Formats: sequence, structure tokens, C-alpha cells
Amino acid sequence: HLTDRSGTGAGHGTSGGADAQGDAGGVSYGSLTVPVALGSGGGAGNSAEGGVGGGAIKINVTTTLTCNGKISANGGNGQADGVDTTDDGGGASGGSIYIICNTLAGSGYITANGGNGDDNGGGGAGGRIATYASTTTLPSSNVTVTGGTGYISGGAGTTNLSGAVTQLEVSAIT
Repeated sequence: HLTDRSGTGAGHGTSGGADAQGDAGGVSYGSLTVPVALGSGGGAGNSAEGGVGGGAIKINVTTTLTCNGKISANGGNGQADGVDTTDDGGGASGGSIYIICNTLAGSGYITANGGNGDDNGGGGAGGRIATYASTTTLPSSNVTVTGGTGYISGGAGTTNLSGAVTQLEVSAIT
């Protein structure tokens, strides 16, 4: 018989949440100002997979980026073990979103939230979002890097919402 073992939450913008056995979640990594790192997968329990880490998105627009939907690099949720509640998967961390534009507009959402750990699994940390826009009318409350829930929740990630377009670069889209 295996010892009960749940998965911890993955870290990215901050630390992931601990599991029920007291194992610490993943640590923070990546850049606050130029976020391009992928989110990490949550820890697996004895009989349950951890969530899949969030992706990395870079958008470089020379004029206006209008977001009326959702730009998302969220981490996935940990799985239940299907037998009891002691060997659950941990939540994955949110990924990265890096936006460069002249105007950031719309009423949509930009999210790099951590995934939830299942019962005794730790919650995934929020990811990292940085925007560089001379003008922003998208509500800042619509930009989220929330940590996922779990035995111990993952921490909130980081946002860097800059008014200066100092990181401007030209990229070819293929």
C-alpha cells in the first residue's frame, strides 16, 4: 500500500500552495517586466495527475489592441484521485502574457490565473502579465493573476501595467 501523497501547487509569479502532507509548493521564477516563461505543471498525487501549466503569449501591435473577449494563459486544475481524497493532484501555475501596443482598449479579460488543487492538493500560483501601452482604457480589474485554491492556495502572480511604451520592438508574424 502506497503512503498517502497529494501533489503540491506549481509556482511561477509567486509560490504554489502546499499539499496536505506539508510539502512546499513550487517557487517563483520568470521576469516581472518581460514575462515569457511557461507556467509549470502541478504536482501529481499517487493516483491523480497535476494540472497542465499555462502557456506564454506575446502580442505586439503597432496601433490599438481591443480585447472584448479573453486573452488567457491560465493553469489547469489538479485531478481527483477517484478513490479517496488523500492522493489528489496539485494545481498548475498560470503562464505569461506580454503585450506591447499603442492603445489597450476593450472590456474583456486578460488572465494568467493558477489552477485549483483537488481537495488535498496545493493550489497553483498565478502567472505574470506585463502590458506596455501609451493609453489604456481596459479596466485594470479585468487583468488577473489569481492563485488557485487547494489545501493551501497558491499565491497571486504579478502584473506590470505600464503607461510607457519603452519595450517596443518589431516582430514578424508568420
